[in-house]
Amino acid sequence: MGEILPFRPPVPAQFGRCPQCGGATGVMNIGKSHWVYCKVDRTKWFVGCSLIARSKHEGPAQWLANSQRLAGFREVSPAGGSSINHDRLKQTE
Repeated sequence: MGEILPFRPPVPAQFGRCPQCGGATGVMNIGKSHWVYCKVDRTKWFVGCSLIARSKHEGPAQWLANSQRLAGFREVSPAGGSSINHDRLKQTE
């Protein structure tokens, strides 16, 4: 029997895609900050703060685990998506 994988809702298109492969594996929250990541290319990009309701149901232990999972990923600018000023948003975290 196959492995049961956790449900991951699709990443909204306005959050952009990996500049290398065009994919987006999922979104992880670290505190109020949201990061989209691509597992294939080990890339991540910041998409904003307090945009996703489920982050309110997570706590410090989950945020630490997410931070550790993304630690080896390279931060990139996403391809496509909206014209979010990612640098300005990160300064407001």
